[in-house]
Amino acid sequence: MFGREWKNSFGMRFLPLGDILMAVWETRRKEFMDFVKATGARRPMNANPESGKASQLPVVGIDRDEARSFCAWLTKRDRDSGAIGKDDRYRLPTDEEWSRAVGLPPETRHGSSGTQRAHRRCLPLGYEWPPPSGIDNLADENAGRLAALPTVISGYKDRFAGPAPVTALPPGPKGFVGLAGNVSDGWRPIFTPS
Repeated sequence: MFGREWKNSFGMRFLPLGDILMAVWETRRKEFMDFVKATGARRPMNANPESGKASQLPVVGIDRDEARSFCAWLTKRDRDSGAIGKDDRYRLPTDEEWSRAVGLPPETRHGSSGTQRAHRRCLPLGYEWPPPSGIDNLADENAGRLAALPTVISGYKDRFAGPAPVTALPPGPKGFVGLAGNVSDGWRPIFTPS
């Protein structure tokens, strides 16, 4: 399993990241709604109800405990179906793992929090400002008009005025999608095989 892409029972794609596998994109509303139906968990908010691809949008409006509960549910579901082994599990990434996925050089990964590491002037989308157009779904001028944002990235353009379907964004250098933008509370699971 290590060293190559792997898909779980939902078709979520995972890429190797050291001794773990990390989901390529943010958790989709589609998977989270299966969790809601199976467990009676709180329904997440709908970030873009007008979108015909709402099931492909990242799930938004859930907290860390809800994200952890989803990972625990997915672990049990996949173990029970035989899709993963009895010691395998899904969980949320650590700050260090996220920093590795973004591609921060080792010297910028140090610090006790993601905020401290981010202040080392390395951006998930490189060192160029404004970033190259279309690199991720960020606060461009279209999003600024739609959401009446007080601050936008002047001169930056992407194709989305709101959240983008997770599969519509280009992959970064390590193959992960949307690590710099799309939704501020988007998250993706880590798979830890035994």
